[in-house]
Amino acid sequence: MPVSFHLSFFHFKTDLITLVYVQILAVLVSIAISWAYVKNFISFTYRFSKNWISRIFHYGKYAFATSVSSILSGTIDQWMLAGIISPAASGSFNIAVRIGNLIDIPTNAVATIVFPQSSKRIETEGKEAIKYLYEKSVGTILAMVIPAIIFIYLFDGLIIRLLAGDKYADTVPILNITLLYCIFGPFGRQFGVIIDSIGKTRVTFIIVIVNTCVILMLNYFLIHRYGVIGAAYATLIANIFGFTISQIILWRELKVNALNAFIYAYRFYPEFINKYILKKAKL
Repeated sequence: MPVSFHLSFFHFKTDLITLVYVQILAVLVSIAISWAYVKNFISFTYRFSKNWISRIFHYGKYAFATSVSSILSGTIDQWMLAGIISPAASGSFNIAVRIGNLIDIPTNAVATIVFPQSSKRIETEGKEAIKYLYEKSVGTILAMVIPAIIFIYLFDGLIIRLLAGDKYADTVPILNITLLYCIFGPFGRQFGVIIDSIGKTRVTFIIVIVNTCVILMLNYFLIHRYGVIGAAYATLIANIFGFTISQIILWRELKVNALNAFIYAYRFYPEFINKYILKKAKL
C-alpha cells in the first residue's frame, strides 16, 4: 500500500520513495561540499602496499561491522514493536526516539573532532592525555545535553503536540524514558571513538554485538509484558548495561573515572561565560 505525505506549506504531495531520492540527493550535495573543503589537504599515492592494505582491512572490518551493528541495535526495538504489537505502535515509539536523536547532535559533532585528536595524542602524549580527552569531551557534551533534556521534560506534552499532534499524546511517558538514553549516549559514543582510535576496534565490535543481543532479549520479554513502553524500558536497561561494561574497560585501559565527566560538565558553564560572553562584553 503506497504511503504519501501532504506538505501543506508547499502545496504538493510526495511518497516514501521520493523522500528516499531526496535524501540521496542531499547526501551527494554534502559530499561535494565536503570535498571542496578538504581536497587541498589530501594527497594521494598510487603505490601498492600489501602491508597497508592488510592493516587497513583488519582495522576497517571491525569498524564497519560495529557501524552496521550499531544501526541495527538502534532500530531493533522499533522492528520488534511492529512485529509483536503493530506498525502503529512502532510509529508512536519512533516519535519519542526521533526527539531524542535531536539531542544527540552535539554527541556526533564532538565525536568527529575527538577521533583524530585521540589518535594523535596517544602517539605523542600517552594514555593520560586520552583519559583527559575522554572525560573532558563527555563532560562538554553533557553540559549541552542536560539543559536540553530538562527543557523537554518540562514541556514534553507541548512538544509532542506541536510535532505529532494530539493523537500521539500517549507518547509522552515513552519520551520521558527515552530521554534518559541521552545521558548514557555520550559515554558510549566517546567510548567507541577512544577505543577505535587506539586500535582496539575488535573490543568495540564485541561490546556492540553483546549490547545488541541484550536489547533483542529484553525487548522480546518486556514488550510482551508491558507493551510499547516495554521497548523503552528494554533499551534503557541495555544502555545502563553497556555503560557499565564500557566504563570497566576504560578504567582498566586508561583509568577513566565517569564522575570526572560530570565535574567537567559543571565547570563548562563558568568557562563558557568567562571566555565567550564576558570577554565579548568587555570588547
